[in-house]
Amino acid sequence: FTIDRHSHVTTDIHVNSCVLGTVLHYLNYSQGVPLSSNWVPLRELPSGKDWYRLFGQQCEQVLKATADSYPDLFSDLVESFRGRMVDERFQADVSVILSPLPLVPMLICYWQPEEGMESSLKLFFDDTAEANLGIEGLYTLGVGIAQMLQRLSKVHSHGQ
Repeated sequence: FTIDRHSHVTTDIHVNSCVLGTVLHYLNYSQGVPLSSNWVPLRELPSGKDWYRLFGQQCEQVLKATADSYPDLFSDLVESFRGRMVDERFQADVSVILSPLPLVPMLICYWQPEEGMESSLKLFFDDTAEANLGIEGLYTLGVGIAQMLQRLSKVHSHGQ
């Protein structure tokens, strides 16, 4: 993102208002707490208990449906959004870290369907994320990214 002195925003990526609002919130309110590399689900963050069910519905379920219907999602995430695949210590079929904001990385773990069990997707944050964005910002960022990826996957699948 680039924001000029007249408040004009430019970016090289498709962005929605959820993501832009979160970026502006981050710029104004981040406490600058260094990353701990301790990954936790949203519900384990200090204010996460009140938000995790809605987050599961509006973010994780949308991402799961997108991953189920768009098999190239994770490789495209790595390429397009400078994500990086991580090792098997998370015991998922696919684990990708996205860094939408410098001090707010997201770990997406996806388990493919197998033998009568449906797929599963979970999102994790560094345990410092709430200090650097706030719980509402984390919710909005997750939902915004889920919606953006859902739209991109629809455009991609119709373009083929």
